[in-house]
Amino acid sequence: MSSRSVWTGSISFGVVGMNVSAYKGTKDSDEIKFSQLHSECGGNLGRKEYCKKCGKVWGEEDKGNGSILKGYEVSKGNYAVFTDEEIKNIAIESDKQIKIKCFVSEDSLDMRIFGDFYYLRQDGKGNQLSLLKKAMEVKKVIAIAQVCMRKREWLVAVRPMKDYILLQLLNYPEDMLQPEIFVETAVTEKELSMAETLVDMMSEKLDLSSFKNRYQEALSTLVKSRIDGTVVPVFEVATHVGSDNTIDALERSIQELTKAKAA
Repeated sequence: MSSRSVWTGSISFGVVGMNVSAYKGTKDSDEIKFSQLHSECGGNLGRKEYCKKCGKVWGEEDKGNGSILKGYEVSKGNYAVFTDEEIKNIAIESDKQIKIKCFVSEDSLDMRIFGDFYYLRQDGKGNQLSLLKKAMEVKKVIAIAQVCMRKREWLVAVRPMKDYILLQLLNYPEDMLQPEIFVETAVTEKELSMAETLVDMMSEKLDLSSFKNRYQEALSTLVKSRIDGTVVPVFEVATHVGSDNTIDALERSIQELTKAKAA
């Protein structure tokens, strides 16, 4: 767990309250990052901020001194202007408080709603957070609330897990796109029966540690080969071409899996 909290405040349900801190639940990606270089001289192109109207280039010394304002475009080219101070002065209840609105069963939520998560820890003495966790475990529910974080108010779930308790960001329903591209079509009983057989054969105990970021590994190999001056690797990918005959594809899938398990 990260040693620095990303949010501190309190959680309350009813009039029971506790001070808590939230810590990042995922680490920053170790992805390889490239700089943009000028092909003719090899110089780093960098990044400059400039005014599209007068052409003035802004430096770090200009930030925070009132030279740069925030504008909301009301109509083409017309802006409502705000200072950084005015934006910072916005204050609502959930700035420093997670006030639980209700408890719901987890299976009542659409899986698309779940986003990033943070670990919660109670600050100071008391057992209130542990009490909340155990009560939710017994009743098999999660808590729904709202909290201000990362310059917006998030819908959140407080979720009890085996050895910890999570603060999970949720998507607002209006932010989720509807899957208009999907059209459900009829399937035959034979197709469904064979598909169920294939699903049963492919079902196993999940070990997420067996999954690696293969693109990142391939990119690391490419970068290392360039640094070492060795031959640039050739990456080949085997692709599976779908069959128009679903029954035939199911039969071949079952046969191949049967052979693989036997081997």
